[in-house]
Amino acid sequence: MTREKKLLEKQKAGKVDSPPETFISALKMHS
Repeated sequence: MTREKKLLEKQKAGKVDSPPETFISALKMHS
C-alpha cells in the first residue's frame, strides 16, 4: 500500500492528467 501511495503522490505532483492505464501499468511493474 505504501508504494501505491507513493505512486499516487507522483501522479498528483506532475502527471495528474495521465491515463489510468499508465498508473495501473506502473503499479503492476512495481508489484
